[in-house]
Amino acid sequence: MDVTICVSEKISLIRLTAYTVLTAERQRDRRRTVVGREIAAVAPARSGIALAPSARALAKQVLVIDDEAYIRDVEILVLSAVGYAAMALETATEALDRLTEIRPDLIVLDLSLPGMNGRDFLKRLRASAAWRHLSVIVTSGFPADDIVTEPDTQVLPKPFSDTALVSRVRSLIGEA
Repeated sequence: MDVTICVSEKISLIRLTAYTVLTAERQRDRRRTVVGREIAAVAPARSGIALAPSARALAKQVLVIDDEAYIRDVEILVLSAVGYAAMALETATEALDRLTEIRPDLIVLDLSLPGMNGRDFLKRLRASAAWRHLSVIVTSGFPADDIVTEPDTQVLPKPFSDTALVSRVRSLIGEA
């Protein structure tokens, strides 16, 4: 489900992955027309808050695993802006524990993680029959030549642009 929320005087199209809290300011602009299409905000569940339902059923799910909060945030913003349902986790251990719940179509994986590193995560992922062919983009500051790749895995050297990330994601799982 595509949901549009109004931010100040500008209107942003956002495909939501879970629930979004709509502030009082956003609730003021409850109905608008965007590019000839009428949109409506969700009725508030309680004063000052409205919840919008998940878009998981329609959007392709991308899981970002990175220990750097600002990198996670930027990747989520970029991927969400082009229509993917993106979520982020800080550790590989948590990602392994939640794979069945999240059911991603693709993983963007940092190699340098605390605890279980990205290489160990990838070995465990590929050892599981259920996840053996899951597409993975490995991000790393290491030279790309030093990273061993395998089928369904691509390397995206850091630093990378938002267009490089989106292009790599689209090449593996298609449009959102």
